[in-house]
Amino acid sequence: MKGIDEMARAGGDLRPVWREAQPLIRDDLYDHFEKAIGPGGTWQKRAPSSEARILQGAGTRRKRGARKGLPTARGAKRLRNQLGRLKTAWLVTIRGGFIEFRNRVWWSDIHYEGGVAGKGSRIPARPFAFVSQRVLDTVATKVVDFIRSKW
Repeated sequence: MKGIDEMARAGGDLRPVWREAQPLIRDDLYDHFEKAIGPGGTWQKRAPSSEARILQGAGTRRKRGARKGLPTARGAKRLRNQLGRLKTAWLVTIRGGFIEFRNRVWWSDIHYEGGVAGKGSRIPARPFAFVSQRVLDTVATKVVDFIRSKW
């Protein structure tokens, strides 16, 4: 009976597991941005006008012999990093029974759900706040192992 009570108590306070799982979940969230994927597949491409505007401040190649209009290394990095604040601004709350990741950027919803922003700009949905099945399976195994260890 004591083993079952210990397992029940461990199931109510999973903080050690959540602390161990936090970097796995965070890396998974970062990976969604790097691969530009959502739960339903790849994100919709940016409009050519958006890419041109992003590159405008970053520069393109203009050297003799280089193909004109190709982004410089800085320009390519800037294209990849447009959602950088969304990628890194996670607020993590760990309580006994749960772990919660929330994005601190106030405009994150428009990028997640899509819609019209600013001066009528249409932003396609690019869902990024989800946990991959691979990571869910790993965390579930850690939870089971943690509770089982209390027996």
